[in-house]
Amino acid sequence: MNPSVLSALQDASKIKKKIYIPQTTGVNYIGMLIGPKGLYQKRLEEESGCKILIRGKGSQKQGSAPQPDDEDEQHVLLIADN
Repeated sequence: MNPSVLSALQDASKIKKKIYIPQTTGVNYIGMLIGPKGLYQKRLEEESGCKILIRGKGSQKQGSAPQPDDEDEQHVLLIADN
């Protein structure tokens, strides 16, 4: 994991908010959020000043190190200063 993201996750002064993603609608919310080659996600991060992470079941690449919320339902984690 990116060291800046890891430090932001551990920083108690940062605001963290989980937004759970509906799984039963048949809509690919993750694809809509990330966009082609991550374009939409990068743009949202730049405009909002937040770090946007896709977390939970099925969000990690094969062979990635386990994360604390891997067993949680799939969600978007927003990390911001204020």
